[in-house]
Amino acid sequence: MNRVRAVLLSVGLGVAVVSVSGCLGLAPAPAPVSGAVGVTVDETGGPVLVVEACEESAARVELSWTREGLADDQQNQAIGVYAATAPRAGTSRLALGDPGAEWDGEPFDLDGDTRGVIAGGSTTAGHTLRDVVFLESDLAELTPGAVRWAQGVSEQGTVISSTLPEEEFSAAVCGPVDG
Repeated sequence: MNRVRAVLLSVGLGVAVVSVSGCLGLAPAPAPVSGAVGVTVDETGGPVLVVEACEESAARVELSWTREGLADDQQNQAIGVYAATAPRAGTSRLALGDPGAEWDGEPFDLDGDTRGVIAGGSTTAGHTLRDVVFLESDLAELTPGAVRWAQGVSEQGTVISSTLPEEEFSAAVCGPVDG
């Protein structure tokens, strides 16, 4: 039985690996998106990820450099992995300079690096959290509580990013809550 593996890249929204069975000709659907990761800053201007899991609990957040300068067959360089010490339902915060007690992982500092950072995650049910892409210069434009996030991708393949107050992030990502 021949198996062909194809890698699909959603611009700025992450990578999904799809295995196609040669004998069945079927491809499983990519993992559903069930939330998003946004970025804000703390009082010192340090990056803080705002992790929103809509229907599941956030379990893992991964950082990597963007694809700038990479050949098509090269993988993005991983720069950090954070595991929730307990499942994080709803909105949680991950200060990259000090992950704290809620997240296991090494502190991360951009330290003047001009490369872009991709931050994405997954839930306890294996769903994905929509990525956010940011540069250190983007952080300079944010104030504490203002969250930059990727709303989606345009028809031309450009990531549509916006900034909104942190208290509006959950409803923007997951929709309004009834009741």
